Amino acid sequence: MTHTTTPQPRYIFIIWSCWKRSDPVFPASGYETWQVEGAAQDRLVLINEQADYAALIRTLLADAPHANVLAFLHRRSHDPVKDLSNITGALKSPDAAALRKAFAFSDGRDYLYLSANEWGLIGNEGRLWYSSGGEKTRSAESLSAPLTVKAAHFNKVWQYYSQQCKRKIFEFKEELLSALWTSPAANNADAVDNQDWLSVFKKEKPLLYARLLDLANEDSPKFTQLLASAEQKGQENLRFGECRLNMMALNGAGKQYERLADFIRNEIVNAEGPVRIADSMRTLRDCFDELLETLPEPTYP
Repeated sequence: MTHTTTPQPRYIFIIWSCWKRSDPVFPASGYETWQVEGAAQDRLVLINEQADYAALIRTLLADAPHANVLAFLHRRSHDPVKDLSNITGALKSPDAAALRKAFAFSDGRDYLYLSANEWGLIGNEGRLWYSSGGEKTRSAESLSAPLTVKAAHFNKVWQYYSQQCKRKIFEFKEELLSALWTSPAANNADAVDNQDWLSVFKKEKPLLYARLLDLANEDSPKFTQLLASAEQKGQENLRFGECRLNMMALNGAGKQYERLADFIRNEIVNAEGPVRIADSMRTLRDCFDELLETLPEPTYP
């Protein structure tokens, strides 16, 4: 007899300024549930950011301990990790195989927004459509049934964010190691002073070095400001705060992440004296690979 595995339900929670919405007014319960076209188990849940959203998430997940969940919280400060830490406890599942991730969003620039992405989900003030110049230009609402979201929009957002952290770390690893292996110090068979070669790398690749520090959660006001400026110019999230939070609090990859972060801090950033750069790069690569293998989601579609 052939046994088929029933896929677990997928939930997307969006904690947002739904209270601004009129016609129709947002429910007094603090949340509104949308069906997904062609997917009986899946749900999109809009949650009023003025409600006790952590308590609502616990209630909504009480009967779905195995559900895979992406939660999005409207950014309230300049520290999205601090914002998101308020909901990670509510998202934790007794099922280690359940995918649970949390993200912050704001300013109409993230993939979640219809204004930034034609396959997004949210538009203006608690609605699933986007208007420009008074005209509705993009919509994630299905025309086939009320309170139903288009499957293509739900699936595109799910795919993008469920793979975002692993993809981001993998691409950074590739860019970083490529830059390091092509440096003269890496091809030197003799030991070199660690801080000497690192000083050269900082000057030649300041943004890569800044991201390396951020990945390891190593504080440096100078390089943190460099990252913030680069993000503002490129409208791209270069930092790893959300990835760290998801790996440590929700995805069971804390041990592998800490091994990578400890090696970056202790054997690269703060190491003194002679080192063989090629040996360090091999260990760094192994730490990255061990972490990536722990994350169950695919790197790319």
